[in-house]
Amino acid sequence: AGLWGAFLGGILGLFLGVLGVLILPFLLAWLFEYLSGRRPEEALKAAWGTLVGLMGGVVAKAIVHVAMGILVIRAIF
Repeated sequence: AGLWGAFLGGILGLFLGVLGVLILPFLLAWLFEYLSGRRPEEALKAAWGTLVGLMGGVVAKAIVHVAMGILVIRAIF
């Protein structure tokens, strides 16, 4: 359930800017987990996992982009 909440939050967050993309998947993952019958503490763990995964993806993409930029600059000069 949290997966669908995070997915929907990511899509809806696109219309709300950077904070929407960061906060809405977290909130909707928690809400969907909670509504599916999990205790609030368990739902919070799933929501934190969503946020950590999102941030990990952002960091990995930034590293790949910097590496690609360095390779392009080295190829030009």
